Amino acid sequence: MGQDILFLTGFLSAGKSTVGQLLAQRMGVPFLDLDLLLEARLGRPVEQVLVEHGELFYRTVEAEILAEVGLRPPCVVALGAGTLTYPRSREIIRRHGILVWLAASYEELWRRTEEQERWARLWLTESLGQGLPGRETLQERMKAILDLRLPQYELADIVVDTTEISPEEAVDQILHQLRIRNFPLLAAGG
Repeated sequence: MGQDILFLTGFLSAGKSTVGQLLAQRMGVPFLDLDLLLEARLGRPVEQVLVEHGELFYRTVEAEILAEVGLRPPCVVALGAGTLTYPRSREIIRRHGILVWLAASYEELWRRTEEQERWARLWLTESLGQGLPGRETLQERMKAILDLRLPQYELADIVVDTTEISPEEAVDQILHQLRIRNFPLLAAGG
């Protein structure tokens, strides 16, 4: 297989799953959510896996699933917010496709996360492989994690800022960038 998979990265609430589903639909290819694939494989939610087995185990299984995804026909894949922190996962992504970063301002990401109640993983001590001294609140911890992950997100081939645009507009911007690159998936229906 060539580089014909489109990988979407970004922080929690950046829009990876929503944009990914719409994008796959427009392109006429399957959509895969890496977190859901991992949950199906291990039979429990991401948060529970992280608590019971730690981040290294989680990232190792995630990389194994990514390697399998790399053998599939063309598709759109929503990565986990921290997938790029694991070097093996970054190598697999580079080998099999194009990486799109769905960026958003910290303030917008915080607003979106406040609307959801699933951020227990932000408090896990192992979520960064190190402690975050002085990060007392969830908001401070989220900002610290985002700051640490930015260098990995910045490795993306395409960047789309989702702060002030709809998921449909994000899809339009991604498709425009892919046309410029003559990305092979566009022949499938984009």
